[in-house]
Amino acid sequence: MENEKGKNKRPQVNALYCPEVVADAVNNHSWFAGCMTGADKANKLLEALNFADQWKGRESELQNSDEQIKGLQQKINDLNASHAAEVKRLQGELEEAKTKANSGDEDVKSAQAEKQKAESERDELQRKLDKIIAEAGNKTGWDLVKACIDPAYAAVLEELTKRLVEKFNLDELEPQEVLISFFMQYYYNQEWEFSGMPFIMKQSEILEIVQGVYPDMTAKVLRQALQVKKK
Repeated sequence: MENEKGKNKRPQVNALYCPEVVADAVNNHSWFAGCMTGADKANKLLEALNFADQWKGRESELQNSDEQIKGLQQKINDLNASHAAEVKRLQGELEEAKTKANSGDEDVKSAQAEKQKAESERDELQRKLDKIIAEAGNKTGWDLVKACIDPAYAAVLEELTKRLVEKFNLDELEPQEVLISFFMQYYYNQEWEFSGMPFIMKQSEILEIVQGVYPDMTAKVLRQALQVKKK
């Protein structure tokens, strides 16, 4: 008959001697914040080991995510600068409106409302971008772009990309590539002008900017790169 004590005895692992300084460093590590039991810490360690196994040999993907995060941070900085300039402009209009004693009351109210709206939009965009950055470690490529635009636009763009892939038998084509390609075709080819989207750069200026990134780029190669072709 099995010994009752042996039956209830908890399994143990005979560990090597651990210096007190090392034990304190482990127990007080920020990774274990909120862990109440040894099981909690063990689960944390298991997560770290699983993460290391999952990304072993895929360091370049993590590097790409870091680059995307840096790109998003630069967008945040650019947007902050843009909105700051807009707020400054609106502040100037507000001050000018205040000088109109008799007829300026409505102008003041309008400028104040516009200024508040601009600041509110800036704050909302900042919150959205902060959320994107926080989630960037789990997203790459189209997921990052999709999080920045209206869901309805994203759905249309995804369907359009799907049909382009089927029609032209393309192996790989992501929605953001379609979006950027159409944008560049419009401003570089300048075949027609849409209302509200004026051509404010010359083709030669666009080519010069591209050549700053790709020195060997020519006008012919750039035009070819902007086309969706059958294989």
